[in-house]
Amino acid sequence: MYNIKNNAGRAQCINNPSKDQSFDCSDILASLENMEVDGDFDGIIEKVRNFFTLNKVISNEHQFQLYYILANALEKQGEFSEVEKIVNQALKIRDISEAQMGALCVKKSNAYYEQKDYVNTIKITQDALLLDIANTVKIELTINLCRGYLMENQSSDAQIEAKQILDSEDYTIDQEIRLTIILAEAYYKQDQYKDAQTTAQNALNDLPNLTDDQKAHLDVILSDALDKEKANSHYTLSDTFYRQNQYNEAQENAEECLKPSLLHHLTDDQKANLYYILSDVCYRSGNYDEAQKNAEECLKPNLLHHLADNRKANLYYILSDICYGSRNYKDAQKNAEECLKPNLLHHLADDRKANLYYILSDVCYRSGNYDDAQKYAEEGLNRNLFHHITNKQCGQLNIILAEAFYQQHRYNDAQTTAQDALKLLRITDTQKDELNEIWYDAFLKQGQYGNVCRLFKGTCNEKAHLHAILADVFYKQNNYVMAKDNARKASNRRDWLTKSQMANVYYILSDVCYRSGNYNDAQKEAKECLWPNLLTHLADDQQANLYYILSDVNYRSRNYNDTQNNAEECLKPNLLNHLADDRKANLYYILSDSCNQQYQWGKAIDNANEGLKLHNHLTNDQVAYLYVISSHVLSLQDQYGEAQKKAEAGLKLLNLSNGRQAQLLDKLSEAFLQLNQYDKAKKEAERGLQLLNIPDTQKANLYITLAEAFFQLNQHDKAKDIAEKDLKPFKLSDYQNARLYVILAGVFYKLNKYDDAQTNAEMGLGLLSKLTKTRRACLYETLANVFYKQDKYDDAQKNAEKGLKLLLNLTDDQKANLYYILSVSCYRQDQYANVQENAEEGLKLDNHLAHDQVAHLYVILSDALRLRGDYDMVQSSAEKGLGLLNLTETRKAQLLDILSDAFYKHGKYPEAQDRAEKGLDLLNLTETQKASLYVILSGALRFQGKYDEAIDKVNECLRLPNLTNTQKASLYETLSDVFYKQDKYDDAQKKAAKALQLSNSLTGKQEANLYYILTNICYQQDEYEDAQTNAEEAFELLTNLTDEQKVHLHVIWSDALRLQGYYDQAEDIAEKGLGLIKTNNRKAQLLVISSDACYKQGKYAKAQDRAESGLRLTNIADTLKTSLHLTLIYSLYHNGKYEEARNKVDEGLKSLTLSDRQKEQLCDLKSKASSCTIF
Repeated sequence: MYNIKNNAGRAQCINNPSKDQSFDCSDILASLENMEVDGDFDGIIEKVRNFFTLNKVISNEHQFQLYYILANALEKQGEFSEVEKIVNQALKIRDISEAQMGALCVKKSNAYYEQKDYVNTIKITQDALLLDIANTVKIELTINLCRGYLMENQSSDAQIEAKQILDSEDYTIDQEIRLTIILAEAYYKQDQYKDAQTTAQNALNDLPNLTDDQKAHLDVILSDALDKEKANSHYTLSDTFYRQNQYNEAQENAEECLKPSLLHHLTDDQKANLYYILSDVCYRSGNYDEAQKNAEECLKPNLLHHLADNRKANLYYILSDICYGSRNYKDAQKNAEECLKPNLLHHLADDRKANLYYILSDVCYRSGNYDDAQKYAEEGLNRNLFHHITNKQCGQLNIILAEAFYQQHRYNDAQTTAQDALKLLRITDTQKDELNEIWYDAFLKQGQYGNVCRLFKGTCNEKAHLHAILADVFYKQNNYVMAKDNARKASNRRDWLTKSQMANVYYILSDVCYRSGNYNDAQKEAKECLWPNLLTHLADDQQANLYYILSDVNYRSRNYNDTQNNAEECLKPNLLNHLADDRKANLYYILSDSCNQQYQWGKAIDNANEGLKLHNHLTNDQVAYLYVISSHVLSLQDQYGEAQKKAEAGLKLLNLSNGRQAQLLDKLSEAFLQLNQYDKAKKEAERGLQLLNIPDTQKANLYITLAEAFFQLNQHDKAKDIAEKDLKPFKLSDYQNARLYVILAGVFYKLNKYDDAQTNAEMGLGLLSKLTKTRRACLYETLANVFYKQDKYDDAQKNAEKGLKLLLNLTDDQKANLYYILSVSCYRQDQYANVQENAEEGLKLDNHLAHDQVAHLYVILSDALRLRGDYDMVQSSAEKGLGLLNLTETRKAQLLDILSDAFYKHGKYPEAQDRAEKGLDLLNLTETQKASLYVILSGALRFQGKYDEAIDKVNECLRLPNLTNTQKASLYETLSDVFYKQDKYDDAQKKAAKALQLSNSLTGKQEANLYYILTNICYQQDEYEDAQTNAEEAFELLTNLTDEQKVHLHVIWSDALRLQGYYDQAEDIAEKGLGLIKTNNRKAQLLVISSDACYKQGKYAKAQDRAESGLRLTNIADTLKTSLHLTLIYSLYHNGKYEEARNKVDEGLKSLTLSDRQKEQLCDLKSKASSCTIF
């Protein structure tokens, strides 16, 4: 039997063998299986078809299997129409099972889908799903159904079907992948972009075994969903901002929408509105090219019908106005006439209507259509629109109207119109001239010669016009002498020239003078042309050459600012293309140098690069200088590798002057210097110094570079000699002096001449703007080093911080050194937070520090953390420090001291003891280190209850010389506490007194503990007044005591007051103590004191309440119970509650342990209570 792999339908066919065994197909089926494994689908197709031609009688089961195999092979070969035919034949097999039909329908639906017949894909799949087939086949069919739905824009149906299957959890991994992709695509097509993103992202993150195609498909869905959402967001923002007249924001969002990645996600309606918004916004901002481009996009047939009439009207108006401005009168008229359609015109504002009629009138006038010109001019001059037109338009419309009448031989109307218009205040002089001319011609046509003479007598000078024309003719013939002569004569009669003639005459004079080397006159005449009323009359090529002349003349006179301004005007796109290549090249050259002279480095290198593209039009010397500028700027931008390349390229040029070679070698050696290639820097600098007759500036630069190279090569004496001897004859610039100060500061520091190093570093920083960031960093590092050596930690810190702000310009050695200096300086100034931050950074660069510096950083970091109370981090830091190899005993002692103190303050007393003992085992400890370790060790022993050992360590420490008051105070406090705990009250009291004599050296915790000890001792010795005094002192430091000490202090203090008869104060202190108590015994003690104090003050009810509260407590001492019971009895009695008092007496006599005297007193009280009750 043929085993159909990886296909649920085919697998099911095996379970339904036909009983008709007329011909055994087992061999051929096995052969076909092997061919399928080998991928020989062509062979399968040929073999099966050949077999069918034999017309063998075979069973239905074998027929089905052969057809299915054939269909599968055809599908693999992409012959989907043949698949459809084979499946149709297979479906005609008699007694075919529903399972087999389902498997065939999968193939058929696949074939329909691949042939893009999605309707039949859906139909065949829906029919097949009604069959009794296995679930896996149903899922395969459902997948095809969903694919068909997607292609037929039935995305919601696809979503429902796919989600239903995915919720069933009865599918293979491959089916899950395909269904998830379908679901993501369905969400996307329904504009549910969040769901599409989530589904696609989850699939990419969670589903295994995705093919590259499936990943790509999911990536596309994810990307498209994000882009679609982004596109809609930008569209909404653009439209909203536009409606709110926020045009810049509207334009920004519209342009984002129209990027290729987002544009195809927009509907035609959205595209139309976006193009309209952009067109209108660009038009309003004067960007007419962009406005026209977007308007034309909007006019495409598939978009235009999506626009509302008001937007169409404004769109046609914009196009009309732009076309008119660019002298495209045909399109201007065409678009303006579209605006005039009844359904659009009323949507235009009056100012736009007025301008529209002006455009139409002028266009018709220019094309000789005087009837329409007249009609539109009259509309434009209509009373309703008259106030919306400009002065120029007003004058022009009158001219058009008058000219139209003239051309229609309506001379009287023309004369009247011109005469009336001349009375208007809103027309220009030029327009007046034109109107006068029309009026003049109208008079002539009517034979009114007297009026002509009267109007124009003496208003025209033919010689001025003639000289202007001759100057232009000679100039175009390159006859510059005659051109200049006639232009000069014309300029002497300038009042009779038109502005266009006058501009041309000055242009000719400027260019001719420039060509003849008369630069002052060239500049003078060019400036005449720059008046706004003349400049607009020059063509673009004339303006370009005019600005070029001015920039070159200014450059020759070293007026770099004006050179730059005129050159940048020349570089505008509408002018630059009119310059010859040689002038372009020279323009970039002079602009690059002008920017370089004004320290505008970005512009200098940009223009140098442009000039180098035209190097064939420059001399070798100019090209070399452009390489000098490029190399210089790249060095300033820290691009030293590129600077090197530029300098080397310049040195390859032939026939360079020594001065230019020296400049290039200077730049090359400096680049090598910054690249830490000091030998090469030295070599190139020495090569430059061998050149003869080079300028002093270059020679000085080369000496400075050589000195810096020697400094970096640790040849400090040579560097110093160059700085002090070789450079002495030169007058150095600020830039050169700044470099020299950097070198000298470093040299003097290395020679341990710190004052000289500081002086030179500060002189260098006085010229900060002349230094590169790298050299500034060097100066700050030198100053930080100098101040650190002089123990001026504040100044060292400031300079180290300034140096580290230039982190990118520092070497790792410099960074490590500055972090070290900064850490130590902050530590010395108690800035512990800064210590931690900088020490940690320094330790990241530990391989760039000396071994002792690393150890020192661990010491100060650990101590800073200890002083900030971060004891866990102290342990980590100190242990790392102790793990360093070859650690000196001094550093080891410091770290063990810090670590033991951290453990001590963290309450880890065994660890503190261990580290302190290890520290004391070290040799060559200083007395200070010993004292510190003894203090910690004695304290650790004390808190572990090792009192005798603690006393011994304290006494050993006290024998050391030169103990600080802080150490003495700590040792006495330890002794006092130990003696107190050993019940040696006299000794404890004496040591406490000694410690308190040094109270300024005690911590708050130590001082509070000492007063607590003294309070206890005085109380135990019945010295209640002294106990009260010490308790009051301890109370001032209450927050430094433990919770138990606080409670105990309240007990002792309140009882001492009670025993002295200060009952109200005793009550008050006891009540405060009750707010702190957690244990019943302490609470009972305070309630005994409080109840007794209240009783003694006659507050019997309150005394009763306190006594009863105490008696309700469990697990309290019998003595306390007795005291509370007795107080309760007496309080009840004195409060007149005789019966209750008598009952409590009986209860007390039975349950309490009483003395005979107490029993006698209670019996007496009971008798009194009984008699009071009888009475």
